[in-house]
Amino acid sequence: MGRLFGTDGVRGLANRDITAELALDLSVAAAHVLADSGEFAGHRPRAIVGSDGRASGEFLEAAVVAGLASAGVDVVRLGVVPTPGAAFLVSDFGADLGVMLSASHNPMPDNGIKFFSRGGVKLDDDLEDLIEARMSDTGWDRPTGAAVGRVRHDDAAVEAYVAHLVASLGRDASLHGLTVVLDCANGAAYKVVPEALWELGADVIPMAVTPDGFNINKECGSTSPEALSRKVREMRADIGIALDGDADRVAMCDENGRIEKIVPRTRTDAHRLIEECMIAANDPTVKGGTSNPWTLRKSLRANAIARENRLPVISLVESGGADLPTQKEVFIPGGQGFRDLTRLSADGIPTIALVFGNSTAGGAYIPGMSDHVVMIDGASKVFLGGPPLVKMATGEESDDETAVEKNDRHDRHDKHDRHDKNDRHERSERKRGIDNGAA
Repeated sequence: MGRLFGTDGVRGLANRDITAELALDLSVAAAHVLADSGEFAGHRPRAIVGSDGRASGEFLEAAVVAGLASAGVDVVRLGVVPTPGAAFLVSDFGADLGVMLSASHNPMPDNGIKFFSRGGVKLDDDLEDLIEARMSDTGWDRPTGAAVGRVRHDDAAVEAYVAHLVASLGRDASLHGLTVVLDCANGAAYKVVPEALWELGADVIPMAVTPDGFNINKECGSTSPEALSRKVREMRADIGIALDGDADRVAMCDENGRIEKIVPRTRTDAHRLIEECMIAANDPTVKGGTSNPWTLRKSLRANAIARENRLPVISLVESGGADLPTQKEVFIPGGQGFRDLTRLSADGIPTIALVFGNSTAGGAYIPGMSDHVVMIDGASKVFLGGPPLVKMATGEESDDETAVEKNDRHDRHDKHDRHDKNDRHERSERKRGIDNGAA
C-alpha cells in the first residue's frame, strides 16, 4: 500500500476513498502526534475546520470535528472558506491545527483532507507519516469530563479574512472604476472574494456564486473559463477572474476575453497561456514583523515546490521586519532560503525580484541573488545596513538616502536590470516579460 498523504493532503472519491471513518481516524491521530511533539504543551489545544462547500464535506466535517473533540481539542467550525483563508485563520486564531476539507479543482464527487500546523503551514512530511502510522492505535487514553474538546461555530471568521485581503493591498488601494467579471466556481470563494472586491470599490459582475453542494467546478471556474471570456466581452468589462473550487487557482482574461490561464509548463499563442510560477511576498503591515519560524517554513517549502516543479520564482520584495524574540530560531536556518535562490538559478529556473520599497538586511540578499531585478524609481532602496545599524556600528549619522547613495556609488546596473515608473507599471512589465519568455 502506498503513502496515504499526497502532495496536498489526502484526496479521493468521497465516501469510497475518503470516508467518515478515515476522517475520524486521521483527526484523532493528528491530535495525538501533535500532542506528542509538544505542540499542545501548556495550554488547551485548539483547531479550526473549514470546507469548500461540497455535499460530502458535511459528513466529513462532522467526522473530523468528532475526532478532534474526542481527543481533547477545542474546535472552531469556519463553515465554507477558501483554502488560503483557512491557512490565514489558523494563524489569526492562534490555533494549533487547521483542517481543510476540499478537493480543489477536482469534480464534485471527490473530496480531500488537508492539515495545517500552527501558523497556517502545511504539515511536514515526517509528521504526516507519523499520523498515518498512528491511525492503527486504538488503545489511547480517552479524555473525559471537562477534558473533552468543545465545539463552536464562528460566523465572523470569514469576515476577518475579507478584512485581511482588503488591508493587504494597502490603505490607499482602490479599484474604483474597474469592472470585474468574477467566476467563483460555485465554491468556497462565493462570498469572500466578491465582498473583498466590492469593498475595494470595484464594480463586480459575479458568476457561479450559487453553490448547492453539487455544482462546484461544474462547467465554471478556472477549469472552464470559456463562459468567463464570453461574459467579459458581453459586459465590456475590464478584466475577468475565474477561481477554482477552493480558490487556490485562477484563470484570468483581459478586456477582449483573451484567457490567461495558469497551468503547469504550458504555452500556446492561441489562448495566451502563461506558465505557472511561484510568487513569494511578505506583508509589511504584520505587527511584530514577518520574519519568524512559521514564515521561514513556508518560504522554504515554497522554494522546494518551485524546484521540484521547475517553476519560475517571483519575489515581491519590501522588508516586513522581524519578530525579534524568535530570531534565534530563524537566523541560521534562514540561510537556506538564499541557498535555494542560487540552486534555482543554477538549475536554469528563473528567479525574479520586484522591489517595491526598502529592502534591508536579509531582504537585500533576495534582489542580490535573483536572476532579474526590477526597481521603482524613487521608491526602491536596497542596502544591507539601514541608518540605525550604521549608527550602532560606526557612530555615523545617516539616512536611508545616504545609505543607498553610498551603496550606489558603483554602477547602478550592478544591482538591477530595469527601473519602472510605479508599482503597477512594474507588475505589468514583468508579466509581459514572463509572457514573452524573457524571464
